[in-house]
Amino acid sequence: MDYKKDYDWQQEKDRQIAVAKKIKNSYRDISEIRILREGVKLGSGSTLYHSVILQNGKKIKISGIGYYSNDNIDTGGYIPSEGVPSEGITKATTTVVLSDGEKVSV
Repeated sequence: MDYKKDYDWQQEKDRQIAVAKKIKNSYRDISEIRILREGVKLGSGSTLYHSVILQNGKKIKISGIGYYSNDNIDTGGYIPSEGVPSEGITKATTTVVLSDGEKVSV
């Protein structure tokens, strides 16, 4: 499926940016957030996302981020053996790489 042609890409992009903002407000010292692929709709009404963050030079995978609405996003979890993100808030501008490769700043 070509998401940009057969799917409401703007809606997907808005969800990915909202997820990135939630991650940014959950962990400190993040320089980049990469959304790995388009969201997967679940029966619960949420959309599931996976990402990789770059925090203090280390890549940490954040899995199972549940998007219900702009103000209801579950940050998911991480695998401790791959790195533990430092909780807090990233105040600096962060680069977000959307699933299609487009880069935006949040």
